[in-house]
Amino acid sequence: MLRKFAQTALATGCALALGVGAVPATTATPTPAPSLVQTAAADEVSDLEQKVKESADAYNSAVSRQEELQGQIDDLNSKIADLEDKLPAQKERSNTSYKALYKYQSDTASVVMMLLNSSSITDMLSMVDSYNWVIEYNTGEIKKTITMENDLENSKSQVEADKADADAAANDAYSSLQQAQQARQEAAERAAAAQAAEPAAKE
Repeated sequence: MLRKFAQTALATGCALALGVGAVPATTATPTPAPSLVQTAAADEVSDLEQKVKESADAYNSAVSRQEELQGQIDDLNSKIADLEDKLPAQKERSNTSYKALYKYQSDTASVVMMLLNSSSITDMLSMVDSYNWVIEYNTGEIKKTITMENDLENSKSQVEADKADADAAANDAYSSLQQAQQARQEAAERAAAAQAAEPAAKE
């Protein structure tokens, strides 16, 4: 019986030594790392995606700016129309004022005589006030005409400048967007070609 036990123990020891009956360990299959070509292509596509986003944001900002400028242009055009409507009558008043001032300045002797012939100090002061009012009124009408003419010209110039700025900003942004989209497509095509060529390179 001892002999049989010894034989059994020996057989068991040999089995353990040889690994008979042992449960094999489970080993996960490693995922192949992307190649340098794939990584570079993916980075290039990512960079160009960012460029597309930045260009799109710039384009949207330019369009918003263009709309803002268009609102200013509309306001200026309304102002121009109002000035052009009022200016002819203002020029008429200005011409009348020029004539009145010329008359007062060329006929100072008559004004002096009127003052000297006044019946009282109060009458004289009243005449002086009237004279000053005429001078101030006519001078004011002339200045108003000059201001309106300058305002009209400045408004027209500003309209042209705003139009040029808005169009240039929108065109530049749109051009940048198209270039970025084209570059993105090219990079994606290169990445796809590199990925397709990878298995052939391994064989």
